Formats: sequence, structure tokens, C-alpha cells
Amino acid sequence: MIKRFQKPKIINNEESIGKFEVRKESEIEILNDDCLNYIFGFLQIEDKVKIERVCKRWQEVSKNSWKNIKTLNENVNVWGFNPCIRSPEELTLIFEKVLQRCGHTLTHVDFSFLSVQNNALHHVAIMCPNLQSLNVGKLNLTIPLVEIMTANCQNIKEITFTTCSEECNDYQLSKFFSVNKKLRYLKITNNENLTGKFLESLPRDSMQTIIMNDCTKVTSHNIAQFIANFENLRTLSFTENQYLTFDDSTAIIVSLSKNIVELRLGALLKLNTNATSSLTNLQILDVTNSEDISNTFLTVLAKNWCTQITDAGINEISRLPKLEELYIKNLNNVTDQSLKYLPKLKRLSCASSGKIRDDGLCTLISSCDSIELLDCKHLDSESVNDKSPLLDLLLPSTNSSGSNWYFHDYGFHTYNDDDD
Repeated sequence: MIKRFQKPKIINNEESIGKFEVRKESEIEILNDDCLNYIFGFLQIEDKVKIERVCKRWQEVSKNSWKNIKTLNENVNVWGFNPCIRSPEELTLIFEKVLQRCGHTLTHVDFSFLSVQNNALHHVAIMCPNLQSLNVGKLNLTIPLVEIMTANCQNIKEITFTTCSEECNDYQLSKFFSVNKKLRYLKITNNENLTGKFLESLPRDSMQTIIMNDCTKVTSHNIAQFIANFENLRTLSFTENQYLTFDDSTAIIVSLSKNIVELRLGALLKLNTNATSSLTNLQILDVTNSEDISNTFLTVLAKNWCTQITDAGINEISRLPKLEELYIKNLNNVTDQSLKYLPKLKRLSCASSGKIRDDGLCTLISSCDSIELLDCKHLDSESVNDKSPLLDLLLPSTNSSGSNWYFHDYGFHTYNDDDD
């Protein structure tokens, strides 16, 4: 039952000043515990700690409101202050106190921008049994820490780390990975201890992303041996492995799942063009500093992707200021709208590209003063025909040395120079 406000009894006698009591019940005291818990759930960490000091009732109610905190990182809106400017000692102490209140409900912890001592990671391993995502940041993985995580943290889906102690090797991490059956994202950077043997212990069905950048002891043999296990792998990255020589990179590519979407290759990664035939779903290819990547490789790769290239991709290519040659054969999803602004183009092959139309080619030829070759074989007969204004546009150019126009196989006129 809700109590009505009671009017305070005020004694106006001047002689009694200092002896009277003003009794007024605060409006928030009317609320039951569930309502208070709901309100407290919106408070930042700093304010949650403060309300615990108001009264015993609020201290007890506030304990339940901590379960609303699922993520701890550098977000000021969660803390109520900027944790990045606190000293490592102070922030580690605060972190421990916070974990005592909400560690059992935390699902995401990110140390990448937080300056804490290494024992903060031990607190997480002990107090966060439901953790799903962990970014270790610059903290160091040790054998005792990995053992605690193996025992207490078995719901990890995403993990990112860098350095390990010398004793913490592939074998120790394999134990941790083997108990986390739902792991789907693994990122390791700047690591000098791991060789890649731990890949065998990663869950085969759930792994989607494996990133190993600047891991100097990882060998291509270990990668090629175990990478075929992951049928649902979407992203694989080996960038910045400057001191690593991959002796059999082709085996890695051959063993990749056809579902791979993003592939980032190290500077020394060697590829065989025959190894790319199954990469039909690839959307992102990063070959930065890859000296062994040749035009032949890209050509073979492109043949496998031709059905997926659209105007958006050609528009990006057209921005290249010195582009002179463009070969877009068999691209059924590319229209002539992407070919209008290529002023320095000298050679264009758009054979068998069913959506290339007459008007678009006219615009292209009119804007290209130095065009030398135009290959339009096997275009739709409704797109380019013998009455097309495109032919009228090209006829004056037939006497120019080196100008070649190909429209045959549909009964169109052919204009070649003496060499052809």
C-alpha cells in the first residue's frame, strides 16, 4: 500500500529553534525495489557505486542492477569517467571492484585501450565465467593465466591477443581452444612464440575468422595442414609477416574453403594460379607488398569472379588517372554506365558482356581521343547492329593507323588495319 505524504510538523516558537524535526518522505522512497532496480540499471558505474552509500536498502537493491553491464572497455558512457587517464594501479583496483559486482554477467571485455596491470586479466579469468569476447590488448598471456581461463572461461567466441610468455606455447593454448567449442574469431598479432600447431585444436564448425599478423614463427606447413579443417572459414589473414618465408603457400590456398570471403596475403606469400579456382565467393583480396603476385594470377582469378563484378567495381577502377587498357570480357552484370568517363583509355575489350549498349559505347568513343582498340564481339544483337550510330562514329577513324574495331560473329562490319 502506498503511503500518503505526511505534512511536517513545524514549531514556529523562536525559543524552540534547533529542537524541531522536519519529517518529509522523499518521493523516490515510495517506489518498490523493482522500480528502483530498473532506474539504477541506467546509471553509470561511478554513480552505481555512489548510490550504494545512500542507505542499506539502496545498497542491497543496487547489487541486482549491475547485471545490466555486459561490456567493459574504454567507453566513458559506461564508466562515468575516462578510464584511459587513470594510472594502471588505480584502474586495476577499480576493475577488480567492478568485477566483484558484475563479473558473472559480463560477456565482453576489451583491454586494447585500457592501461591496467596484468593481474586485471587474472581477475577477469576468475570472475567472468560467461565471457564471450576478450581482447587482451597489450597484456601478456602466461601459463597460470591460460590454465585459469581454460578452467573458468569456456564460452569464448572471440579472442584477440598479442604477446605470450616464453613458456606459453602452442600446447598450452591448444588446451584453452579445445574447451571453447563456440570460438569463431581469433586474432593474434606481433607474436614471436606460436608456430601455428594450435590450429588443430580450434573448433572446426564454428571458426569464421583467423588473423595471424606479424607472427614470425608461424609456418606454412602448419597452416596448410590444418586450415582445411574449417569449412565455414570466411576470413584468413597473414599480413605483415616480414620475417617469415612461406615455402608452400599454394597448399594453403588449395586447402581453403570455397566460402572464403576475405583473403589477406603476406609479402612473401607465393601463389599458384591453379590454386584459385575454388575461391568463387572471394570479395576482398589484399596482396600488399606481394612481389610474387603476377598479372597471370589476377587474370585467372578474375575469370572465376566474372559473374560477381558489377558497375560498382568498374566505377572504382575508372578512377585510376592513368588507366589505358581495360578488359572486361564476359561480365554480364556490367553495363555501359560505368564506361562513360575513361578519357585516357586506349584499349577496351567488352566482348560477351551482355548489358553493354550502343549509346554507352558512343559516349565512350566520343570522350576518348586516343582509343586504338575496341573489342565488342558477341554483344547482344539488339545492343549493337549494322545500323548503329556507333559505326558512323567509328568509320572516320578507320584510316587511322593502329585503330581496330571488332564486331564480327553477328554479321557486323569489321574494320581492321593491314596487320589484321
